[in-house]
Amino acid sequence: MKRLTFFLFTLLFFTGTSVAGVKYVAVVETEIDVQSGASIQLNSADVRQVTAALRREAVKNLPSGKYNIMTSETVYAQGSATLEACAEENCVITLGSKIGADYIVRGIISKLRTKFTLSVEIYETENGNLVASSDLVSCDNIEDLVKEAAVTCANMYNVI
Repeated sequence: MKRLTFFLFTLLFFTGTSVAGVKYVAVVETEIDVQSGASIQLNSADVRQVTAALRREAVKNLPSGKYNIMTSETVYAQGSATLEACAEENCVITLGSKIGADYIVRGIISKLRTKFTLSVEIYETENGNLVASSDLVSCDNIEDLVKEAAVTCANMYNVI
């Protein structure tokens, strides 16, 4: 019986069907705009901090009875290696749908003169619509960028 229950849950999860109206939200690895020069000063640990901040804010701001925030392990296991190769919105949306997410949260770090900037977008995977976009965050260092991202994204998550 436990195996059948687990199988049915897994089947529903990976086919994108929401259980009892719960929507799945995948916060994918934050991208670095290489052309802006941001990659010269950032490493993978910095990027993980930003992604973790976006995920924490999703957990804090989206009601748990209505939204299930997918763990980083789930996102990675179901397609993050492929998501890393995505540079376009359509690719991210398609892959988000394949991992069973109803919404994809995508952050992009760039460099503008001496400051790091972060923009965050939320897409519906069913139709590809952009449903929310954060205000642009601009900071001198990655630590401040993480703090500011949390504040900005808290407001953005209230839209979905």
